[in-house]
Amino acid sequence: MEEEGLECPNSSSEKRYFPESLDSSDGDEEEVLACEDLELNPFDGLPYSSRYYKLLKEREDLPIWKEKYSFMENLLQNQIVIVSGDAKCGKSAQVPQWCAEYCLSIHYQHGG
Repeated sequence: MEEEGLECPNSSSEKRYFPESLDSSDGDEEEVLACEDLELNPFDGLPYSSRYYKLLKEREDLPIWKEKYSFMENLLQNQIVIVSGDAKCGKSAQVPQWCAEYCLSIHYQHGG
């Protein structure tokens, strides 16, 4: 099965770094390779797959996606947030995903 060539969006201006572990030299220096085109999953340190970018594109095409940042802002500032929208707009699939992503990012930021 041939995968479509998907562009790897650069979601942040920050560069990702990883040690050059495949270098066969026996030098004592730890070399670091900057990889601007490769975005790494912060939870496992591995590059995102083309399937990830395909699913992300599908998610971004849902009507609810335009409200993501507004929702997240309201979630941080309020105990209760009510979400309403038409059927198939993405509210029942995307909103829990955003909440899970947020909780995981907090968990990992605090060394969990």
